[in-house]
Amino acid sequence: MKRILTFIIAALAAGSLAGAYDYGSTPKLTLPKTGEGSWGPKIEDSFKKLADFNSSFANPDGTLKATATATPWQSVTSTVTYVSTTQLSVNSSLAAYFETGRKAWVTQSVQAIGVVTGTSTVGGVTTVTLGNIVQYTDNATPATLSDPITSVSVSMVTPRSATLGNTVGGGYSGLLIANNTTNPSYQMGISASEITLDDGTYYKNYHSVAVTADITAAGANGRDTGSEAASTWYYIWIIGKADGTVASLLSTSSTAPAMPSGYTYKRRVGAIYNDASSNFWRTLQTDNTVRTTHAFNTGVYLSAGTATTYTLLTPIAPPTSRLITVQFQTGGATSTGYFTFSLDGATDTFIQSIISYFGVIQIPLNTSGQHYYKRASGTDNLYLYVIGWVDNL
Repeated sequence: MKRILTFIIAALAAGSLAGAYDYGSTPKLTLPKTGEGSWGPKIEDSFKKLADFNSSFANPDGTLKATATATPWQSVTSTVTYVSTTQLSVNSSLAAYFETGRKAWVTQSVQAIGVVTGTSTVGGVTTVTLGNIVQYTDNATPATLSDPITSVSVSMVTPRSATLGNTVGGGYSGLLIANNTTNPSYQMGISASEITLDDGTYYKNYHSVAVTADITAAGANGRDTGSEAASTWYYIWIIGKADGTVASLLSTSSTAPAMPSGYTYKRRVGAIYNDASSNFWRTLQTDNTVRTTHAFNTGVYLSAGTATTYTLLTPIAPPTSRLITVQFQTGGATSTGYFTFSLDGATDTFIQSIISYFGVIQIPLNTSGQHYYKRASGTDNLYLYVIGWVDNL
């Protein structure tokens, strides 16, 4: 029954897709009639038809093929006029179709595909500017617009919004980051079953990623720029090329690494501290949750604290983290008081009663990667050690 329901859902999904876009003929999915024998071969054949149908308009990495019969194109032909080698004009009623980042397929003497980079409307006429124009036949050879233009179609793939920051479509699955077993002090191993990168305009999926970032190397799978720096947070990036090549990158920038030649897609996946001896901290990261595996006192950022008014602390954690896992230790004979923590130094975020000499708590951080503490009761002093964090990926 489970297989039958799965089959029916898949069949309905295929039908809904075909109804939304003109992909051509939807594959015919059939179930055996009474008395025809096992349903297994029929269902298997139907799923094969679905797979063949899907592959007709999608690449193995999930991106849409740039062909007339594969990509969901919307014809917007209505008084199309040639303006220049990079511009055409249409009736302003069609302007909404030409969203920046969408692809336009232009039929002319040499068919071409370009990316909409901007529009302007004057007196009921919208002028559309295209960039990265290439020949339709191979989707690679540079081309220009020419007169006359006979028709235009626009891809219905919504481009990545520039407001999304590092939060891109699809995210990641099975992300794991750990020190290399052979060279743990200067190499980090990164793997993911699937990850979505973006180039600021489009997403691209990469599968079965397994790369190693080496801080002693430069370029792809190494530092993005400059010499190795001690006592520094390095942000770990996965970067990719349009042809599917994938690599890692270490950068002191959490937002804009210097990309090696040919790499246009990227996503930040973590951070690692290069200590005063230029050795990586020992960490283990699963998705966005990190646990350090070095000596517990390596991450100490408060030693014998006794402040009775809110005092600002800067934990040894990446500035991109918003929650840290902390081991606390008290010094004193009573262990009956309590400490309070705050994000702004005024409002109590939470209260930690000291009922034992050791414990583990999680402390939220403000946007500067800091928090406040004070001893609100008792006579104990307080030690705080970072043993992990949740990264804001």
